[in-house]
Amino acid sequence: MSKNRTVRDADLQAASSDAKLQSSINRRSFLAGIAGTAVAVGLGQSKAFGESGSEDGLNLAKVAIPTSLTVTSENKISALNDGYTPTSSLDRQHGTYAIWHDPEEEGSPEWVQYSWSRSIPVSSIDVYWAIDPPRPNAPPGSGYWQMKAPVSYRILYWNGSDFAPVSNARGFGLAGDTFNTTSFDEVHTDKLRLEIVAEGIHPSGVLEWRVYHAGPRTRSSPGGTGGN
Repeated sequence: MSKNRTVRDADLQAASSDAKLQSSINRRSFLAGIAGTAVAVGLGQSKAFGESGSEDGLNLAKVAIPTSLTVTSENKISALNDGYTPTSSLDRQHGTYAIWHDPEEEGSPEWVQYSWSRSIPVSSIDVYWAIDPPRPNAPPGSGYWQMKAPVSYRILYWNGSDFAPVSNARGFGLAGDTFNTTSFDEVHTDKLRLEIVAEGIHPSGVLEWRVYHAGPRTRSSPGGTGGN
């Protein structure tokens, strides 16, 4: 290998290392800011923050605290925002969160919620549903445990005094084996809620719920019913 080629390759490797280091620094700075320390650059002012995560922007759910209306022992609420990408709606490697609701009980629909230590801008979400396959020969009554996509769902944000639906929401997909994207007008909030209407006695399973603040998304998902 010639000396010039060696020097050129060394320069390219150094530039690549510098770029990766800078991206890592930007990401750590952003996460530290969301966690409650000083934010050096606002979310809307730094393109690097949006690019340091995935192709769709930085998943803000990773630094949120998940909670739910109903807590059951078999559920793993940390599965909602552990950053795992499921291989299919049958993937249970990292657990799932099943949202139960007895249709005979009165009251508001079930929900899961993210909370952050300070108000942040959000403008879209991704939801990956856990869906069990049909079991035509299953014993009577065993279908109660079968997870299905919900009938519908809404996205609500805390406006300082109450939870309100986001505006101009588009998406609300119910498809299996994919992330279903819903985008909406940007809101600034420290709490975001996913309110779900389950199908009868069947629990609605969530494998992963992502939250983003980004420009136009690079990937769209199948549409579905739902809305606010």
